[in-house]
Amino acid sequence: MEFKFVKVYPAYPRIIYITWELSGIVRSPVNFSIYRSESEYGEFTKLNDIPIINRFFYEDYTAFPLSKLFEANYKVIARDSNDRIVESQPINLLHRPEKEQFILAREEQRRLYLKFRKFSGIEVFILKKRNWGDECNTCRNLVTGETLSSSCVDCWGTGFIGGYYTPILTYVEIGPTPVVQDKTEQMGGVEPIQSTILMIARPLLSVSDIIIEKNVNKRWNVRSVELTERRHFPITQQVRVNEIEHKDVIYDFSLEEYEELDHSIYKPGSLKI
Repeated sequence: MEFKFVKVYPAYPRIIYITWELSGIVRSPVNFSIYRSESEYGEFTKLNDIPIINRFFYEDYTAFPLSKLFEANYKVIARDSNDRIVESQPINLLHRPEKEQFILAREEQRRLYLKFRKFSGIEVFILKKRNWGDECNTCRNLVTGETLSSSCVDCWGTGFIGGYYTPILTYVEIGPTPVVQDKTEQMGGVEPIQSTILMIARPLLSVSDIIIEKNVNKRWNVRSVELTERRHFPITQQVRVNEIEHKDVIYDFSLEEYEELDHSIYKPGSLKI
């Protein structure tokens, strides 16, 4: 078990966003602890009182990167179920924008998010696909690592037990879905309905993540992500998606326990862990 990467960058509203991924043999559950030092050689202070479980990020609301003199170094410590501990290398902000640029970028994100929340957007759940954890013994070839079944309810076709991290609730804007006049048969299948989703750059999405419309339970599979930045500061992401057929196993993934989930973007610590 080791850290594949740890990324740190400022985000709206006035937070530092830390995200990570593990690689190698990982025995779940894994507890994560986040530490910050305000100088390159200073002492690190633990930020989270409760271990982070089943999540891939942390939002630091106690550090505001609005000063050119601001210095924040972060590291993440992971402990798996076998009490193995790995520690990431200390990392500073990937890009430390000038104060003016940071404020402009943050304001752009704020206006866009409020537009989605009040006018043109809808509520969605984000399911981030697992790329590490306990391998699925039901459908995964433990020799080749290949997932043998896309309909497995133990890993939801990802190859890792649980399949996805704890859902995240946010607002997005979904573009008009093209009207399909004739469903063209291609290699025995039906061409999927496609659309484009616009959202702020948090959380950052990847191919094969899932977006679920909360009110109608329509589910979309992420096919590509185009990121828009201001001076290397992530602002928005344009996500191209395919609609998932209702017969797909992912429709058996229940969101019932997350129906009362709050929007973490305004309420620190509101996500279930």
